Amino acid sequence: MSGIAAVDGLQRLKFGALFSADWILGPKRVEKVMPRRWDDLHQRLLDRGSRDEPGGTFDVPRVENISPEKFYEEYFVTGKPCVLQGNCHPVGSLSIGAQS
Repeated sequence: MSGIAAVDGLQRLKFGALFSADWILGPKRVEKVMPRRWDDLHQRLLDRGSRDEPGGTFDVPRVENISPEKFYEEYFVTGKPCVLQGNCHPVGSLSIGAQS
């Protein structure tokens, strides 16, 4: 089973709308109009999952030395998971709190 197939486009759209509303308007304002919105969405997704085929696993690609633009287009915008490799400083390269 593909991880993307587990949640259809409509459910992804609903999640995106709720997330955007919280981010733009603020959770307190949205709570006045749509109380329990996250609980309701979570329950609908659980109900749907219990009707569908059993869960499964899928491979998460490992990406090395990817540009910010490519990461944004291929993974961030699409919501696809990935493991970033080689994109941070080695532990010894930063001297935190070092006196000069």
